Amino acid sequence: MQTGAIKARKGDFPSGLAVDGKGHLYVANNDNRDAGGRQYQLPGSIAIYDVAAGIEIGRFEFTDSFGGTPNFPLAIAALNDGSKLYVASQRDSAVYVSTPPTRRKPKLATILSTGSHPIALLLDKSQSRLFVANAQSDTISIVETRTDKIAGTVLLRPEAAKHVTGATPNGMSLSPDEKRLYVTLGDMNAVAVVDIADREVDGYIPAGWYPSAVVTSADGHHLFVANAKGSTARVPNPPATQGARHQSPLNVLEGNVMTIPFPPRRSCGAYQRVLELDRLTPRIMRRRKPAEGHRPASREITHVIYIVKENRSYDQVLGDLAKGNGDPSRTLFGRQSLPTSTRSPSGSSCSTTSTTAAK
Repeated sequence: MQTGAIKARKGDFPSGLAVDGKGHLYVANNDNRDAGGRQYQLPGSIAIYDVAAGIEIGRFEFTDSFGGTPNFPLAIAALNDGSKLYVASQRDSAVYVSTPPTRRKPKLATILSTGSHPIALLLDKSQSRLFVANAQSDTISIVETRTDKIAGTVLLRPEAAKHVTGATPNGMSLSPDEKRLYVTLGDMNAVAVVDIADREVDGYIPAGWYPSAVVTSADGHHLFVANAKGSTARVPNPPATQGARHQSPLNVLEGNVMTIPFPPRRSCGAYQRVLELDRLTPRIMRRRKPAEGHRPASREITHVIYIVKENRSYDQVLGDLAKGNGDPSRTLFGRQSLPTSTRSPSGSSCSTTSTTAAK
């Protein structure tokens, strides 16, 4: 049941939240908008609210907007005494540290270059260490809050694929004894188990489809993992002949929360299973040969895989591709949107040598 509400300024885009021990709420505004509602016009900001009074009492604004583009502050953490704020900037691959002499006008103390796309922050119980998940660098940065120095960096990729990007850490939780850090890896569909003392990955636990958050039970024997896209493969849009009403991909995907015992049953097998499912075992990686300088002939191509991003379905992007099993009526930018020279004679908006398409 909702017990109250705090009104933000017009144009604010609240994202990350943090509280200190003195009743103050710190809110990262990821993409402020101007008076006309236009995006990317104002720098990001941190709003400070008095929770009891429900009013804004201070604000920190990032001055460096690179021609109007905000630095996209997202995750935020605060020390209990309110002396420091840590704000992760998606754009700047850094964590901004603010030490507010007065809360009404915080001041920037330093900038920590952690890694690309820092997306999550986590303080330990003593607040002496800050963990930073760098989604595009596939790393965890460990920051000493006393000195605001980076004490170490943990690479989360498997050894056999340490030069291959795509683990995508996006959520963290500490074990009750704070000896292990659990990290959700969105694009590996797994949870990494990090030994904090050694600053190494002990192994991986299978999760669902794009895990994005993890919480450890009080006894440390279970992990609760939020899978952003659930655990079941779904066909977003069945054939029109079935009479089913087509839906947006955002409405079709259903997330879930998974309970995982720790250590998982048959731990070694569970850890190995992740690498096998992701095709990242040493045996599989050794079979792969880099195609540097190699231009394959058409007869060597068996499949063309098109990766659709930004919450788009196959039909929305390639629905008018004649060779695919698509629905042209749902294509957002079809043949008519392309220059004449690039249009395929078959009527599709994309020309490929060989395509196997699955909806």
